[in-house]
Amino acid sequence: MEINSRPITYGGQKVILNVARDLTSRLEAEQALRESEERYRSILENIAEGYFEIDAAGTICFFNQAFCSLLGRSPGEVHGADPARTAAPESAARLAALIETIRATAAPARLSPYTIIRPDGEERVLDLSLSLIANGNGGSIAIRGVGRDITEQLQIEREKSELKLQRQRGLRLEALGTLAGGIAHDFNNLLAAALGYAELCLLEQLPQDGELPLYLQRIKEVTFRGRELVAQILTFSRQNEGVLQPVDIVPVVKETLKMLAPALPAEIELRTVIDPQAGLILSNPTQIHQVLMNLCVNSHHAMRETGGVLEVAIEGTEIDATEWRPAMPEPGRYLRLRVRDTGTGMTNEVLERIFEPFFTTKKPSEGTGMGLAVVHGIVTHHGGEIFVSSRPGEGTCFEIYFPAIAGNGTTLLEEDEKQLPPLPRSCVVLLVDDEEDLVRAGARMLEHLGCRVTATTSSHEALQIFRRSPDLFDLLITDQVMPGLTGMDLAQEVMAVRPQLPVVLFSGHAEAVSPEEALNKGIHRFALKPLSLKDLAAVLHEALATRLS
Repeated sequence: MEINSRPITYGGQKVILNVARDLTSRLEAEQALRESEERYRSILENIAEGYFEIDAAGTICFFNQAFCSLLGRSPGEVHGADPARTAAPESAARLAALIETIRATAAPARLSPYTIIRPDGEERVLDLSLSLIANGNGGSIAIRGVGRDITEQLQIEREKSELKLQRQRGLRLEALGTLAGGIAHDFNNLLAAALGYAELCLLEQLPQDGELPLYLQRIKEVTFRGRELVAQILTFSRQNEGVLQPVDIVPVVKETLKMLAPALPAEIELRTVIDPQAGLILSNPTQIHQVLMNLCVNSHHAMRETGGVLEVAIEGTEIDATEWRPAMPEPGRYLRLRVRDTGTGMTNEVLERIFEPFFTTKKPSEGTGMGLAVVHGIVTHHGGEIFVSSRPGEGTCFEIYFPAIAGNGTTLLEEDEKQLPPLPRSCVVLLVDDEEDLVRAGARMLEHLGCRVTATTSSHEALQIFRRSPDLFDLLITDQVMPGLTGMDLAQEVMAVRPQLPVVLFSGHAEAVSPEEALNKGIHRFALKPLSLKDLAAVLHEALATRLS
């Protein structure tokens, strides 16, 4: 109870007036208010979200510790601060506009994403929920907000989205690989027929002083290029690392540039600096072709709008231990392949990711982001190292170091015109292929090699022919992909009758059957189409030599 006393005059006499008031209700109300405020403060300080209030002047007037932690600032820095001070400019403008809308409509709203910038420069992304704090008359007192950090959540969602996109791209690449295998089979059959007919024409008694022999030779050369192109497609589609052998890759580089040059626009100048004595490396020529094509195509893309210079250089180089730096391969002898352009260049952020699968700065219709990833994989498989330097507006330079080796090498892209290896003796061949042109050309080529040929386009008919005279034939040559009875199936049926009969299996692409599988099942030789007459003779020689041994 509260008692107030004061003197008064009453009836001419001074008296003391005591007034007593019961304060129980008021004290209880004040205590309840304090307890409520403490609970409110306790709740705000224990929630993970950041809570804040913005007064009518537009400054932060109330907040919890979690909000300070989100901003990376002390309470003294936050109190009285303008929200625009802690936010990215675009987010600050959106917040100011939204606050005006909430004051006008009294409707709660959400702002996401809202980017803040911490004192150390780190950016964090928040999800804000905002509402109006009104006075008793419905007027605006302040704006309250709750902020939640969604930076990691957005990163996870982006990664999931990228993973989904990568899976979709992977499925497309898988489908492309399957399609490439089928196309390669048909295309190789066409190349094999064209090559066979061209060689037959050159072998016939033709005038040697006209243009025809030259035209036929050009057909052969184009066919060999087509064969290597198909091999490149198949290498990519099945991600086959291939076998490495000693190779002089200078002719491979020259051949690749010869194919590339016509595709470059006039605004791009192709310059070459090639040392013919650069040396040998353990290599797969088809993959070297693929590396160079991918790098040159990227350079072409970087200069397609402005033009410029594309320089390709290859040389032998020695890295001495006394000159070694961290940005160089280990000391030793190398063959260095350099591809440099004067295109748009790349930022450091892009440089850090260029070898990641599916990463690309191109539009979806312009690339899959696999080119440089494949390049990196091939270089690694060759035991080499790749270095890249680039700056925006200053172009890009790729340098690849392949370990050099001593000895003699081959260039698998060149066709050797040496004398055909002789067959051990005249032999009788059963030739089977479902393509009539291949049967006709193949039979004629075998006859030029001294063979007697029985040819058919049906594997079932071939089996019947063989079973009627199993001892007549010295060799079976069969295609793999045929309707009804595949080449492997036919070979199994034939070898069940004559286990030692040499069998040569041809295919338009290695996906139809692997060389290992063919050899494990008793096939003497496995070869990919198309084959030149020299290659065909070599295959027959090896198969018959196996039989004789």
